[in-house]
Amino acid sequence: MSRRFEIATLAAYWKQLEHLGGRLDLRTQGLGVVGHSIRAVPLPELRGLLAESRRQRLPFHIHVEEQQQEIAESRAVYGKRPLELLLEQPGGLDGVTAVHCTHSRPDQLRRFVQLGGRICVCPTTEGNLGDGLPPLVAVAESHRRLCLGSDSNARISLLEEMRWLEYGQRVKSEKRGVLADETGAVAPVLLAAATAGGAAALGVDTGRIAAGTWADFAAVDLASPLLAGAAPDDVLAALIFGGTESALAATCVGGLWDRDWTRR
Repeated sequence: MSRRFEIATLAAYWKQLEHLGGRLDLRTQGLGVVGHSIRAVPLPELRGLLAESRRQRLPFHIHVEEQQQEIAESRAVYGKRPLELLLEQPGGLDGVTAVHCTHSRPDQLRRFVQLGGRICVCPTTEGNLGDGLPPLVAVAESHRRLCLGSDSNARISLLEEMRWLEYGQRVKSEKRGVLADETGAVAPVLLAAATAGGAAALGVDTGRIAAGTWADFAAVDLASPLLAGAAPDDVLAALIFGGTESALAATCVGGLWDRDWTRR
């Protein structure tokens, strides 16, 4: 752990979080609790963070089994894998998001999801670092508990993250259409991970078009050459698997558009 990011005590952590809470722009910002990883935060303090996040009803995120070294270090200190330790924490795992899960055992990952946990995959980061691919193909339950992250921000592109979320699982399983819904369509599952799944992991009421939710949208330019020839029912798949940000006309966050795209 880099010392400049270290907070000495849990009391100092909660004081800092309270300070940040008074400085938020609630239209675009929220609070969450983070314990970087089992190897960065002692287990007693991790339990304290998890318990207090539940009491304050804040989302809790932690990096889990991103690298083999992390697993080896956890076993050396605790005699167990990081996800195994997380599964032992009392109170269930609603509100807990495990980031990466690259080397998690399918049986433990399945149990994590069944207990209410969410999985945050960061495909471009995991590819850039050579970490590996999470075993989503072996955990059918994971399809509805996914969200996407950029992590190291090697490239900021949710379209690319969505694309490689599926492509990575194809490479791992040597099959196509791995993360498919009940109709066999992949694109809706990937979109859900990028929208509703991400919103749920952050504890934000958005990610879907419904009365009372945050007005967060992306407007797609249907005249983009990247979407040429796509039938209406195929536009989403064409955008995810062949599109870039050039096909997006504008974005809206909290009801405010980034530009007047209606005049284009």
